[in-house]
This record gives sequence, structure tokens and C-alpha cells, in this order.
Amino acid sequence: MRKLFSLLISSNTDLPKDSLLVKLQWQETKAVDQTLILRHQKRLREILLVKGGEALRATFLLKRPSSFGRKSQDKLDISSATFLSDVQFTKADILQFVSAIGDYNPLHQQAPFLIPACLYLDYLRQVLPQRVSVLSLRFLAPAYAQERLSLYCHQKDFYLCRGDTIIVKGESV
Repeated sequence: MRKLFSLLISSNTDLPKDSLLVKLQWQETKAVDQTLILRHQKRLREILLVKGGEALRATFLLKRPSSFGRKSQDKLDISSATFLSDVQFTKADILQFVSAIGDYNPLHQQAPFLIPACLYLDYLRQVLPQRVSVLSLRFLAPAYAQERLSLYCHQKDFYLCRGDTIIVKGESV
């Protein structure tokens, strides 16, 4: 999967420095290796990468919104979800990950060390209890090194939360 993340980074070096990854979808595939820009508009780029039996569809906002970093308004009713685990990414975890995939974005390499979107996907592939062939993620709010996040699931949906605030909302198939 990290080769796919590296390809994502190298395929988007022309993006503005303040672009923001807002959606990721990973899936197993039998398609041939390829890189396709599916949509490129004034504010949005959607790209499809296929490599080694895996596909990654990524959606970028080409300019970080002024609301970036503000608290998410999306709350999880914890009583309706099942707790799976807690995770806390350290500065070292983030730096090791971005180094391995060639991500030189200063948001990930300087304090307060924003957790990269691909690191969430990498983590979720390892900890979700069932084997999945498709994972779709939406990133609703930023999280940083040392913040404790809790993973919850409700049927095929899952949530990474800081307290009851949803940071990442996902679906598995």
C-alpha cells in the first residue's frame, strides 16, 4: 500500500502547497497499473491510481478552506456505535510514515505535525476487524501528533473520533 501512497505523492507534485486531501477510497482490483486524472477543476482534483492489485481514488481541494483547523461540527452518538480501539500517532510515527512515502509537506513535518490522510488509511487497513476489499474515507477535521483518537464502528461505517468529534468518517465493503 505504501507504494501506492508514494505514487499518490509523486503524481500530485504540481498541486498548490495549500491543497487538502478530503477523500480517499482504497480497493483491491485486477485492473492494470495506471494513473488517471478523473477530474480537474478550479477547486478540485480527483485522481485514480492503480498499482500492484490495489486502486486508490483521491480527491483534493486545491485551496485549503479558511475553516481548516476549526472544530468539526460532526458529532458521533457514541451510544449507538461499538468501540474498537484507541490510537495515538506520535511525531516519530508521522515522520517515519511521511519519509517512507516521500511526503515532504511541511504540515506533516513541522509542529504541530498534522496526521497525513494516508496514515489513517494504512492504520485502518490493519485494525478493522473484518477483511475488506473497499475502504472509503472522508476527512472532516484535522488531528495532530499525540492526540488520542478512538475508533468506533456501526454496521459497515466506522469513525475515528477525538472525544465525540468525528475526524475521519469511513465505510468498508
